[in-house]
Amino acid sequence: MGSAFDRAVGGYRQGMTPLAAIVFAGVPVAAATGIAPPVDQPIRFTIEEVRTENGVTHRFFAHRVVTFHVTPDGFEADMVTTAASADPPDLAATLFLATMGPIGQQPIRFRLDRLGHVTAIADQAPLWATITGAIAHAAQTHGAGTAGVQNGAAIAGALAAMPAPAVTKLLSISAENLVVDRAGIAVLGSRALTVPTSMPGGGHMALSGVETVTISGDRATLAATAAGDAQEPSAKHIDYGLTRVVDRSTGLLVSLTEKRDITVRANGATSTTTAQLTITRE
Repeated sequence: MGSAFDRAVGGYRQGMTPLAAIVFAGVPVAAATGIAPPVDQPIRFTIEEVRTENGVTHRFFAHRVVTFHVTPDGFEADMVTTAASADPPDLAATLFLATMGPIGQQPIRFRLDRLGHVTAIADQAPLWATITGAIAHAAQTHGAGTAGVQNGAAIAGALAAMPAPAVTKLLSISAENLVVDRAGIAVLGSRALTVPTSMPGGGHMALSGVETVTISGDRATLAATAAGDAQEPSAKHIDYGLTRVVDRSTGLLVSLTEKRDITVRANGATSTTTAQLTITRE
């Protein structure tokens, strides 16, 4: 369910570290120029994920409004979810929608530095308690049978037990996805990258790939592809792609498309999980 909650608060990140963890290998980067998003005005984003696993396709949708404000140390971003839906109406959809209630009732206030990194989240502890409580309640009332209720309860318990820094990191994805430090689009061409990952089934691996930065008018495009293999606890191959279009003058996201395909081979059988996340500024 890590993925269901990630979809709710920040986009698809199950088994993947946040994009801030991408490390460029041996490529000089221009001095940081930070972000300069429009302030004191609502900015609307549409977020959609399509995920297929074990022959079942899930679709998750959210509409968010974000308003940035200037602070002495950078910015505050108030984010509110104004609409959400999920299909089919199974346990994953129920738990996803359960998180939308707390997030939609009042804005989440992120504090960001001038580079677009989240440094704190206002009232994080009570917010997290409300979210995990909503997930636990939804698991109990969904009617997915004993196994489903136990699974949902286990998910809620694991989330409630997360240490505060891990909660901050998870919640921060939704804000950090929307901005890019303009230093990252100041150097054109291709550069090697390594994407550290934590596998959902356990273990760690690193995906190796390339990111290419191009410019057209007032837009910059950052297109990354990476892949890797792991043998433990089962044989896995991951193909990963991420394309971001960014406003060059502000560092604000225009669109994001993230794709991940995981092929698992175990006991003579092969299974594939695919996921695509899209974020579009309206």
